[in-house]
Amino acid sequence: MKNKRRYIGHCALCGKESNLTFEHIPPRKAFNWTPTKTVSGDTLINSVANERNPWNLDGLQYSNRQQGQGFYSLCSKCNSLTGTLYGDEYIKVARGFHDLIKSTNITVNGYIQVKSESFRPLPFIKQVLSMFCSVNRSMANDSRIKYIREFVLDKDATCLPKNKYRINMYLCKPGLQRYAPLSVQLLSGGNHKPIINCISEIATYPMGFILCFNPTEEISYDYPDITSFSDYKYEDECSVEMQLPYFECNIMFPADFRSKEEIQACIAENRTWNEAHTD
Repeated sequence: MKNKRRYIGHCALCGKESNLTFEHIPPRKAFNWTPTKTVSGDTLINSVANERNPWNLDGLQYSNRQQGQGFYSLCSKCNSLTGTLYGDEYIKVARGFHDLIKSTNITVNGYIQVKSESFRPLPFIKQVLSMFCSVNRSMANDSRIKYIREFVLDKDATCLPKNKYRINMYLCKPGLQRYAPLSVQLLSGGNHKPIINCISEIATYPMGFILCFNPTEEISYDYPDITSFSDYKYEDECSVEMQLPYFECNIMFPADFRSKEEIQACIAENRTWNEAHTD
């Protein structure tokens, strides 16, 4: 029998050093059971610099994940805990959105009115937050991530502080997926004053999420804020009605949902500017 490779490291949730297990992101039964090719952000940025379209991954170096997308990020105890306490609720919602997308004539960047079946909001959002901990596993000791880790590990903890965190949700088209650890955007605010926007993103079929750190009213998204799901108790059930956009990912930058045509036009405009200002 061949020896299985061991991945020793600190668990993205409890922080203990152990033999890490593979955490599917999203859960395997939420349409994450097929082999995937993972390309690093550095590789993608270099390919775009070489005038390759950012959605064209042909010939790029990648990691082959036969079991689906995810990371060796959790110890066996935490992997079992999240799967038992939170995973089923996420899978239930994902399957409902899958059925809705397949039965609705929705176009990319269009919106759909959603009325969910009864589900438990707190386990659902804790599964989402657990996934963000794995995506941001290299920053596990950062105070912003540490608070989320503790929130996830306590089944009965409620009321994520909304002055520190905001979670927005959208529907995501099959195809390219995006896993962005904490990233900093510089956006233009009033009087051309820059606004710092700290976000992390998980974009996988059929749902995508943006986690904002220290959110400000100056920056808002045209898709639902689901942070209030954390206000429910673990056993509480409800149904929600909201309008969700249907996005596709064509580039590696978080919260960027431009079409291929928009990206190509931007590349051409930047190239023309560079040529005009190069000696």
